[in-house]
Amino acid sequence: KRSLVDGIFRFFAGSQYRKPWDRLFFNSDFDRPLTRSEARRFELPLECVRIAPSARNRQPWAIIMNPTESSFHFYMEKSLIQEPWYPGISMSRVDMGIALLHFDLSTKELGIEGRWTVSEPKIDTAGHVYIATWQPDEDE
Repeated sequence: KRSLVDGIFRFFAGSQYRKPWDRLFFNSDFDRPLTRSEARRFELPLECVRIAPSARNRQPWAIIMNPTESSFHFYMEKSLIQEPWYPGISMSRVDMGIALLHFDLSTKELGIEGRWTVSEPKIDTAGHVYIATWQPDEDE
């Protein structure tokens, strides 16, 4: 049960208004939403990203899973990439870092080791900008 203070913070932060799973996670490209069953052992790390804190609750991230490699390509909505908050600071970029961290920490907590690379896949970006790829270590 949440305390009154927690409820007030959640209300003002807009925490109850998280984007649904099918608007954040995709299978192979942006045309096919990823189901929880397709995510398999990565369902929890993806859910950790979905509920991660986000400035003004924008959740600017989108993730495409490559099912053959179990790799995850992280993208940011192009319209939010240069969103000014304070001179020289884009809160959407901060949000992306938070999302990457939540994915990384939750996979490690589950004992799934992986690494980050920057090698943009050949995927129609549909209004998104590529950020990074997480892929499991080869012995996984």
